[in-house]
Amino acid sequence: MTLQEWVKQEGGINKCAEKHGFRPSTLGGWCRLLRFPTHENEDALIKASNGRVDLSALRSAYIEAKAQAKIQQPARSRRLRGDVLVYDLDRLKLIFEEMELPPHRCNLHGPRLLRRWAITKVTVQEIRSAVLELEAQGRDGGNVEEIHKAIGAARSASLRSQSE
Repeated sequence: MTLQEWVKQEGGINKCAEKHGFRPSTLGGWCRLLRFPTHENEDALIKASNGRVDLSALRSAYIEAKAQAKIQQPARSRRLRGDVLVYDLDRLKLIFEEMELPPHRCNLHGPRLLRRWAITKVTVQEIRSAVLELEAQGRDGGNVEEIHKAIGAARSASLRSQSE
C-alpha cells in the first residue's frame, strides 16, 4: 500500500497525523513527495501502519519526483547580487552566462586573475560595469584580461575623484 493510500484510509492528512503523532506539514510533505522520512520516521511509519506502507515504493516515487523536478527546473533565473565577491571560476562563469557571454572564455586567464580578484575583493557589480563599459567602447567585453584592466581603471578613476 502506498503512503497516500494509507493516509486516505486513515481519514486524510490532519486526522492521520493527529492519530499517529506526526506533524501535518511533515506528513503532507511526504505524501506530496517533497520530503522523505528520516530513519526514525520510517520506523514510526512502519509501526503506525502495521507494516502496510511500502517504503521502497515511497522511496522510488520520491526519487522519481526529484528527478522530474530537476528536469523541469528552468535554468538559473536569479541574478547574483552586485555586492557578492568573485573569487572562483564558477561564479565568474555565472556572471558571463547572465550577461550572455560565452563562459568558456573564462578558462584561459580566469584562474590567474581570480587569485588577484580574491585579494583585491572584486565584486559582481564591478565585473558587470566593466563588461558594459568595454562593450560601450566597442571593445571585447568577454575578454577577462580586458575586464581586469577596466576594473583597475575604474578603481583608479574613483580614487582620483575622491582625492580632488
